[in-house]
Amino acid sequence: MGTTEPDVGGLIRQRMIEQGVSVAALAAAIAKREGLSKLTTGAVYRWLADPSILSPSRLFGIEEVLNVPPGTFSRPLGYLPVGSVPSAPTIEDALRGLADLTDTDREIILAAIEAAARTRRARRQRRSPHRSNNAPQSL
Repeated sequence: MGTTEPDVGGLIRQRMIEQGVSVAALAAAIAKREGLSKLTTGAVYRWLADPSILSPSRLFGIEEVLNVPPGTFSRPLGYLPVGSVPSAPTIEDALRGLADLTDTDREIILAAIEAAARTRRARRQRRSPHRSNNAPQSL
């Protein structure tokens, strides 16, 4: 037996009915959220018929406007809402996780990373944004 994909358009319609949100109201709310002067009801009907045409950001906006938890409509379409993936650990966190390192070892490694970052920033600042890499540089 094959798996069936959820009817995301149906889920959106169901939530619109529960919230008392008309197609025109959803179009207006998404337009306002995105800073657009207008979205047509025809666009919303197309989304409901085929939610796969929605951009991730618009889909997240629909979730927000319809006051559903992030991922309600987007996850079935393969999108992860912002904040659903934990942020990457910092270098400091990663170094703390290495039990074989002493505090002095961690300090040395962090100092080396910071020195490398300062050197890279200084090199970038010396380069002019309009000068090609092959152009001679004045001393």
